[in-house]
Amino acid sequence: MRFRFLAPAIAGGEAGLGYAAVEGDFAVLCEDVARPYLAEFALEADIVVISLMDRTVPFGVADAAATQYFETFRVTAGACDWQEF
Repeated sequence: MRFRFLAPAIAGGEAGLGYAAVEGDFAVLCEDVARPYLAEFALEADIVVISLMDRTVPFGVADAAATQYFETFRVTAGACDWQEF
């Protein structure tokens, strides 16, 4: 299951936040948004993908000007376990 978040602050260039600045946000989004969503709607997912993008990009469309970061998690035993992408 994919969870996509708009994060304009990651826009490229010197003013944009790099991956290291937002790395910890992925686990928080998985724990605080994705896991409760899955539980609320009784959904199961083998893998949860959290993505941050600086602008709206239609799913599956390439946009070379967009900055996007992705991380994957497996939800096991009520927790989000990071999975190397």
